Amino acid sequence: MLSDGRLGGPIESYLEWGAQFQSEGIRVGIVATGDSLDPDGRARLDALTAAGANGGVVVAAAGEGLGAAFRTAGSPEWWID
Repeated sequence: MLSDGRLGGPIESYLEWGAQFQSEGIRVGIVATGDSLDPDGRARLDALTAAGANGGVVVAAAGEGLGAAFRTAGSPEWWID
């Protein structure tokens, strides 16, 4: 998942989606930037990963390309040459 920072809706929805992903064996990997790093946005991303128990969030630092953020995630299956 690549977040552009435009997260909305109730956090309960994100908690439900996160629980559903986990129950279906879908591990969540998120690259986040922009508004998604604000406290409310970050809480929603954390809800999708079950607070890190079912995936993780990698932050794309200011000035860093998304490619570098994906490599930082340590998930080679995401890399595209």
